[in-house]
Parts: sequence; structure tokens; C-alpha cells
Amino acid sequence: MKDPALSFGAADAREERAAQLAATWTRRESGLFIVDPTRLNEHSNNVAYSAGQWPLAFGQDHTVSLIFEARTTKRPAFRRFAWLLINEPLPDEWALLGRPAGDRPGAGSISFAIANVQSFIEWLTARPGREDISEFRDITDGHLTDYVRHLQRKKITSGKKVESLTGLSYLWAYGAAGHLPDSDIVPKPAWLESRANLFSGSD
Repeated sequence: MKDPALSFGAADAREERAAQLAATWTRRESGLFIVDPTRLNEHSNNVAYSAGQWPLAFGQDHTVSLIFEARTTKRPAFRRFAWLLINEPLPDEWALLGRPAGDRPGAGSISFAIANVQSFIEWLTARPGREDISEFRDITDGHLTDYVRHLQRKKITSGKKVESLTGLSYLWAYGAAGHLPDSDIVPKPAWLESRANLFSGSD
């Protein structure tokens, strides 16, 4: 029989971890810049965390911006996800996708990942019944499975279909590594185990 004291101890540890993570995000969200200025090159613009657009370095002569003005991307969870993509190396969980942990996505990959998740949320909330997904943790295994079926029916290449899932894979990896609050955690996507054959024969 499990010792009740151990259960209480584990619960206390989880609560302490949650409180520490909440405090960390409060500091980040009240900070002046979206990224440490020493990590930016001369072609980049640094802006406040609360800004409606986050310009990112992209190549040598232009920028791509993350825009948080749409109804979907106004959610605080999108900013937290974007901040991690910009500032935190990819966690060990990312190795499941064949990419070295500690790598950093480039500006184009960051923008693409945010767009991936935005497209998924917009598809999900536009379905019959108009499910209310107020937080990422409202996403279920069933939602992810249905989205794969939706992509299977789209008239795009299998490569594009796999790429359309990348943002959700990033989101899961950061959550699984403990970088996100409980409200932002999504289930582990089944395609992480079978993505190589997920859309075979659909071209």
C-alpha cells in the first residue's frame, strides 16, 4: 500500500513547481524585451513582450514578424510558446523527432510553428459544434487524431501535411520538458511514433 505521506509529498512538490513556473512566467511577461539584446544582430528589432508584433531576424536584409492580433493568437499561450521558441534551446524530448536537443529553430521555423498551431486551433473551433478551446490543455488526443484525418483529405503533398504538424510537436516537447504551465500542456501526439508513414500514398 502506498504511503499517504509520499502522496502528499509529491503533491506538495508539484504545487511548488507550479508556483515557481508561474513566477518565472510573470517575470518574463513583465520584461522589457522578447529576447536578450545580445543575441540579436544589427538587422533585428527588439520589442516589448506585450507588443502586437514580434519582429524576428530573418536572413540579412529583412524580417519576418509574429503577429498576435488575430482572435486566436491573442491568447497568452501563443506568446509563451513563441518566447520559448525564441529563447529556449529545444528540449531533450525533441530528439524523438530526430533533431538534436539544444538546437534552436530559426526565425522562419518559429513563424511556421506558430502558424501551424494557429491553423489547428482555427480548424478546431470552426468545426460543427464550435468547440470552445480556451486553453491548450483543452486539446485532446481525439482532436489531434481528427486533425490528422483532416490533413489526409487535403489536396497537398504528404510532405506539406507532415510539416503542418510541426508546431504541435514543438508545443508538446516544451510542455513535456516542464517549460510551460499546466494550462498550455497538450497530449503527446501519436504521430511522433509513426510520422514517417502517416501520410504515405496520399500524394
